[in-house]
Amino acid sequence: MEATLSHARPRRHQRWFLPLALVLGGLVYLIATAISSGTMYYLTVDEALSRGSAVWGRPLRVSGVVDGATIQWDPRQLVLRFAIREGGPTLPAIYRGPRPDNFTGGAQVILEGRINTQGVFEASKLMMTCPSRYEAATPVPTPGTATASAVGAPVQQ
Repeated sequence: MEATLSHARPRRHQRWFLPLALVLGGLVYLIATAISSGTMYYLTVDEALSRGSAVWGRPLRVSGVVDGATIQWDPRQLVLRFAIREGGPTLPAIYRGPRPDNFTGGAQVILEGRINTQGVFEASKLMMTCPSRYEAATPVPTPGTATASAVGAPVQQ
C-alpha cells in the first residue's frame, strides 16, 4: 500500500508540470516578441543615409528638419511628400495620413517606418517635436495690480 501512495504523488505533480510549462513558455514568447517589435533604430538623417542598403526594409526612426521647398500635400489622397535633412543631404519621405497642423518647413520631426529600395522613407508615423524655444509673454498690467517693474512701488488704484 505504501508503494501505491509513493507513485501517486509524482503523477499528481507531473499533471501540473505540462500546463505550467506551457503557460511560462507562452509568457516568455510574448515578452520576447514585445521587446523585439518595440525596439527600433533611432538615427539622424546623416546616419540613415550613411548606412545605405543595410537599413532598407528595416523598421527604424529618423529625426530631421523638414525641407520646406519639398512639401507636397494631396488632401484628397491624404498623401504628404517631403524631405528631411540635418545639415547635409536630404532624405525623401512619404506619409499617408492627416497632415499635422504645425507641419511646416523648418519643423523638427521624427519619422517611424522603413526606407524602401528607392531610398524613400515610407513613414507609418509622423511625430512633430516640441519647439525648443519659448518666448516669455509680455505681462499686461491691469488696474490695481503690481507689475514686475513696479515691485516695491506703491500700487495706485
